[in-house]
Amino acid sequence: MGTNRESCRTRPWRQCSASIILAVAVLFPLAADALDFNGFSFPSPAPANARGASNLTNDMPISRGAVSLSFLGAVGGVAFGGEVQPAQDLEILALKYDPHRPDGQRLRVTVRQNGGDEVVIAAPVADWILVPMARFAEGKQQAAFTLFGKLASVEETQRQRQAGNEILNFHSSLVDTLVGLRLFHVDILILDPGAAELPSDGGHLLLGTGETATSPSANRQALAALHTFMSTLPGNPFQSYVVTDYQQTIRVSVANGALAFEGNPYWHCWKTRTHDQSAIQKVQDAANLWANRIVQRELDHDRRYLSPMELNLAYAEENIHARAADIFDQRTSRVLLVVMPEYSRKLSERIRTLGGINPPVYEATRTAMQFAALFRYVKSRFPESYASFLASLKDVPVAPPVRTPSLFRRTH
Repeated sequence: MGTNRESCRTRPWRQCSASIILAVAVLFPLAADALDFNGFSFPSPAPANARGASNLTNDMPISRGAVSLSFLGAVGGVAFGGEVQPAQDLEILALKYDPHRPDGQRLRVTVRQNGGDEVVIAAPVADWILVPMARFAEGKQQAAFTLFGKLASVEETQRQRQAGNEILNFHSSLVDTLVGLRLFHVDILILDPGAAELPSDGGHLLLGTGETATSPSANRQALAALHTFMSTLPGNPFQSYVVTDYQQTIRVSVANGALAFEGNPYWHCWKTRTHDQSAIQKVQDAANLWANRIVQRELDHDRRYLSPMELNLAYAEENIHARAADIFDQRTSRVLLVVMPEYSRKLSERIRTLGGINPPVYEATRTAMQFAALFRYVKSRFPESYASFLASLKDVPVAPPVRTPSLFRRTH
């Protein structure tokens, strides 16, 4: 099946109220600054303001975002929000970074098994994944990467999109990191043969500690096999997806004196019930009326109980917009969104059995997902200890140096 980005990503759609504007963005491709894939190019954008890509900001958790058109259309890339599930006999108590050990062995975890004594064991992960993902897990945001991004300049954003270019936005902790680049790569992994290659910089493959390049021809064969498989799946084609840990169990145990994980990336696929713009507009118009009615009803209710100052604070313009947009999103998502759990499960499993299509990209994504889940678990239970652990990473250099793309253009 010749899957392509246009067939797999929704066209922009916009709610037409003056007070609410929501869009499900499209996926096109363009750009980064000195990188090269076979089949994709990343030329440096000519205008200076094209370099000002914004960081990805979206605080909606994936547990809700997976059924939200506003999230799926704005992120539609990569999002991790889970926590590990330790084995029944295992307690995870603390994390420590030991800079004196070799890269890949520096993360130490204090655990207790079967109610015994505390012991310190290894958690094998290289610094190029460890440090950015520890910072990623510190905050509430679970969206890691999107191809539906924006530049600092609204005018330049529009110009680049009109030119057929797509804008890449990364979580702030993943900007200019190799793991950020891998998460961009996994988002295009199943869509084009060009993703069978690893990116290079100045003719040199970008590889992190512990990575080994694999055969691009074997990767292309795996992708062709995946496309054939996808063509047989009921419900095909999907419209878009998020690569995520949504509803996935990430188990952690101790094996051979080290922390061991189970759990794989999940392609959460979805589509809309219709592509007919008039039908979509009717749903949006009805949702807009409903949102305005609910907000007005809430305002009338609160007028009876809140002081004028409290009312002005509660119903500031940005709060009204956020509340109305939330109601609108829930209403339109309920009517228009079709999630594809069985399709997603089979697709994700087939990707895994095909070696992840491009093994270094898949393995980096899986490791990033698993360790983000470990870090969130520890942070939620031992926030002060986690803050100290994070502070110990402040001056850790992350190699190799990478400049993540801001624009992306497919060359075929």
